[in-house]
Formats: sequence, structure tokens, C-alpha cells
Amino acid sequence: MEIRLQSLHDGARFTILDLGSDRLKCATFKFTNSGELDLVGAAEVPTVGIRGGAVINIEKAKRSITDVLEAAERVSDEAIDDVYVITSDTSIAGRHYGEKIEIKDKKISVADVELIKKKIADRVSTPIIHMSQQECFIDGVQSVSNPVGMYGRCLSASFYVVSGIKTMMLNLENLISQCNLRFLGCSFAPYSGGYSVLSNDEKEVGALVVDMGAVSTTSAVFKDGRVCHVAGVPIGGSHVSKDIAFGLNIGVSSAELLKKDRAALFLDKNNENNRVDLSLFSDVSHLKEISMREIADMVIPRLEETFELLNEKVKDVNFSTVVLTGGGSKIGNIKHIAEKVFSKKVRTHGNTKARNTHYGPEYSAIFGLATMILDLRKEALEKKSVGYIRRILNAFYLKGD
Repeated sequence: MEIRLQSLHDGARFTILDLGSDRLKCATFKFTNSGELDLVGAAEVPTVGIRGGAVINIEKAKRSITDVLEAAERVSDEAIDDVYVITSDTSIAGRHYGEKIEIKDKKISVADVELIKKKIADRVSTPIIHMSQQECFIDGVQSVSNPVGMYGRCLSASFYVVSGIKTMMLNLENLISQCNLRFLGCSFAPYSGGYSVLSNDEKEVGALVVDMGAVSTTSAVFKDGRVCHVAGVPIGGSHVSKDIAFGLNIGVSSAELLKKDRAALFLDKNNENNRVDLSLFSDVSHLKEISMREIADMVIPRLEETFELLNEKVKDVNFSTVVLTGGGSKIGNIKHIAEKVFSKKVRTHGNTKARNTHYGPEYSAIFGLATMILDLRKEALEKKSVGYIRRILNAFYLKGD
């Protein structure tokens, strides 16, 4: 289901739950008197019972969510009753839809655009996560970005609809319900992440956001200020850890620790001859040390495969920039591998909307969704204000009569 607002009031709080496969993250925000957002607090715990953004064991998943909620409530000092959920499930897909309605030479209203949106939604058989308005045409010839307030005989519009498999969404909603929480909507990780890591210019010109998670890598293409394509592949950071474990003949947990501890140095040519001390890992007895170059040789093929599979899914979409985000993007110099595969300019993460800069790229989707919710609030308040002014003017004119 699409995200919906719970409250418009200054000081109202909302909570976002990111169902990462490695870490379950929870953050609470509040609307300020100045019309912006403040981060009240955030918490994270290891994920159990959830993989790739989908529920695989509901009892274990409930315990994970309970743990992260309790931690978040301690930080924010307030009970959490409802949540927005972020998922990176690779079964989520998008498709373009178009509809038209007769206006009969009348002024086009917001209700007319909403009617087209509803007609499209009624045609979609899978649960809708996002609906991104694309092109609008008046009388089939005049392309406009916003038709409201203009005259015409016929209005046609297209939307890019992002939706998930019905059972996957039902299991998510059931999980949230069993945790005694209200489910306020769901967001696809790279879709919301784009609202955190992209500048307005990048969203206009065309950019691919790549969210690199633990078991999946998902993407969203922004063009003309809106999302026009989503895709994903079931490969992520955990596969890199398994490659290291296999190459060094060590446990996956030790490989994961090694990856997290040294990720920023893996692909840096200035460090390729540096040696890594393996005596710190209890299950490594056959090796004392290894060079960064040897580790890079284990990591690079998997990263190339990931980007190549994703590139195949976005090759027909126009964009000029690639932005890597998510926990997997912290591997040092990973952008050079991406540049080689995509043949585009590539940069890594950077939460443009996060005032708290110590939150890394794994929080991009959370800050992005918070920005989307803030934008929805601003739109709702603007509509409310316009409606109030109209009522005042109508009352004034009626009184004058």
C-alpha cells in the first residue's frame, strides 16, 4: 500500500522501520515548527527472520522487530504505535500505465488527475507500493508537467506503478500487525533512497540509484524529477563475505568481520601490498596474514557480476549518473568497478538530507522516506490552506450579496 500521513501537526512524530537482511533499523522523526524534520532517535539490531526484505520466519522476525522497537523507544522516550516499512525485496517491479478522461472544455482540477490515478490503480492486480506520475497531455497534443488549472477537452496521463507480490505484502502487513503496530505504508529501498542521495539536478537529468544490501542489490532510475524504472538482483554483500570465506577457508562470520573492518581499503591500489593480520580471527590457524591484493581478487568478480546483471536490467533506460548507496557501497573504490560496467559517472552515497552525518549510506532509504513524508505533509497543508482561503472568500462574497 502507498504511504499515508498519520498527522499533520507540528511536533507530530512518525517512525520508519527498514527491514535490512543484516541489520534491522528503526528511526523516529518529528515535524518541526519551521516545517522541517528533526531526527528524534535511531536504533538497530541484528536481523533474524527476514531476508531480502521478505519474511522467512515470522516468530523470529517478531523478536527482531520487538528488540529494535524497544531500543528506539528508549532513545526517543516515546512509545511507537505505527510504522512505515522499507523493503528491498527483488520481487518488487514496475510498469507504465496510461489513462484518459473527458474534461469537456472545463478547467482541469486536482480531482481530475486523482481520477486518472484511481482508474489506473483499479487496473493493477498486485499491491501498489508507489505511483509516480509521468507525462500529462491535454487534448492528446500538449504535453504539460502539471495540467491543474488549464483548460481542455481531454486529459490523458501516465503513471509508473511500483508493486509487489500479493503474498509478500500480506506477510509484511501480518508481521507488523502481530507486533501490535499500525502499518502506514511501504517503500522500496532505492526509490526512497533517491530522495536522500540525489540532488534535484541529478533527478532531473537522470540518475540510477543502486542500493547495495546484504542479500540483494536494488535500483531506481530518476528522470525529469521522478522515478521511471526499478529493478533488482538477488546478490548482495553477504555473497562477498562468502567468497572471502571460501577463498581463505575461514568461517563466514570471520569473513564478514574482515569485510566490515577492512572494506574501505579492499580495492585501493595504494594499499594492495599491505598485509592483513588474520591472527585476530579464532578460526584462522592456517594463515597468519594476507595481502589486500589477494582479498581484492576474491571480491572484484562478485561485484562485477552484480553490476553486470543490474546493468542488463537498466540498459534501455536513459541516465547520466550512478549513485551507489546502502551498506555494500562502503567497500573502498567500488565506484571504479561500477564505472567500468555502467560506462557512466559514478559516485558513492552521501545522505544529502541527513543533518546527522554520522549515519552512513545504510540509512539512505530511511532519510529518503522521511523526506518523502515531509513533502506529502507540505502538499497536504498547502491544499488545506487553499481550501480554507476559498471558504473565507466564498463567505465574504455571500455576505456581500
